Amino acid sequence: MSFFSASPHLEQLVADNDWAEIPEEFVTREGRLAKLIGDKWHLPCENLYGNVSIRKYGSPILQWVVTKYMIHVAQVISSISSYNSVIEIHAVLGHRDFFTKSFSCVDPELLKPALIEQFEILILRLKEERKLWRAYRPIRWYIWAAENYPELGFCEQYASDLDCMKIPGGPKGEAVRSQDPEQGPLHPHLEVSLIVDALRRDVGQEFEHYQQRAAVAISKTYGRNPANYIALREEDVFDLVDDPEEPEWAVKLPRIKKGFRSARSDFIVESLVTKPVSISGR
Repeated sequence: MSFFSASPHLEQLVADNDWAEIPEEFVTREGRLAKLIGDKWHLPCENLYGNVSIRKYGSPILQWVVTKYMIHVAQVISSISSYNSVIEIHAVLGHRDFFTKSFSCVDPELLKPALIEQFEILILRLKEERKLWRAYRPIRWYIWAAENYPELGFCEQYASDLDCMKIPGGPKGEAVRSQDPEQGPLHPHLEVSLIVDALRRDVGQEFEHYQQRAAVAISKTYGRNPANYIALREEDVFDLVDDPEEPEWAVKLPRIKKGFRSARSDFIVESLVTKPVSISGR
């Protein structure tokens, strides 16, 4: 990665700490190949290739840490989450042309106060604009960097302060938070009670009827998108302790919204003991 060589401090720290070199390609969590071509990363996102220009992150140190974070998120979460994170970091943290001005900053000790000052300005500005939710991704990046590379100018104490901040949710969840009657959650008395009553009264004997009751009951119990349950199979309900005398039933719920991964690539296990689900309708 020749464009990192402008910072001898960075090169020395990478060598001294035996940090892994940044590869020219890596496999994402979805099993697809991300490649570095020149100074641009090509991330295989859901319906496009997310092109990320590393040079625009200014200081060679910031370029290196952003790249490391991008690889980490792409391998642990998803390519689209990685792409959205690094794009948002640049969009929000780049206020006052911060990244361009940081190009000449090759010393972590000089970068540390500049980063903290930029975050303070960022947080104050977003509070005034009532858009503090936009600080979430840059803050998560700073915290991650402080946990893994404090030697590169990321203050662990400041990261701890950021971690304690209460960041409001974005506009996508506003309908739920505001109890919007059209797009918000079901009304607990006027709507949920009718669904529960219909579930109890339904005595259809067709296999499809049992499936419908199961989907409604599980959705009500665990509160997830019903689309998760399309991929459920009989074997997803299992005994955690494998004890016929005193079984502890659990269900593996498929997780969706993972890009290239199939609905059955990720699961979350929920107990059926503490949250009994009645699907018989009797």
